[in-house]
Amino acid sequence: MVSSEVPAEMMGIRSTFLKTVVSLALGIVMGVLTYYVTVLAVTAPFPSNLTINPLTLAMSAIVGALAVAIGWHRPLVGLTAGIVIIAVVAWAVTWAATGRIVYSPANATGMSPFNAVAFGAVSVAPIFVGATMATVSALRLHSPRTGS
Repeated sequence: MVSSEVPAEMMGIRSTFLKTVVSLALGIVMGVLTYYVTVLAVTAPFPSNLTINPLTLAMSAIVGALAVAIGWHRPLVGLTAGIVIIAVVAWAVTWAATGRIVYSPANATGMSPFNAVAFGAVSVAPIFVGATMATVSALRLHSPRTGS
């Protein structure tokens, strides 16, 4: 064996390690984006005489369905994204309780990222999406592989 050759076992370990690192990084990015898209979907300004506009409900359902699809097809990405969303909401609630961050409904139309983070402290939508992603992903990781 030439000294520059890498054993097959090491190539498998390296490949698995890289896949895991990429999945974790993608999960962090996906969690932040999913959080922000959830806030945009829930606070979209649609004119209506109803308390909750049906288009807002439909957009929230689409975000939820996409969260489940991500968690089911890429369990490690979905689990990481769900944990990131839950962590951001926990951080927002902590900062809202101490008065460091405040959600302003008047500023909801432009949805600045800072206002979006504060929205997680006053709404259940982001925590529902994060918990759903984490739960679906954990169930998928826990279930035996059937080849699908």
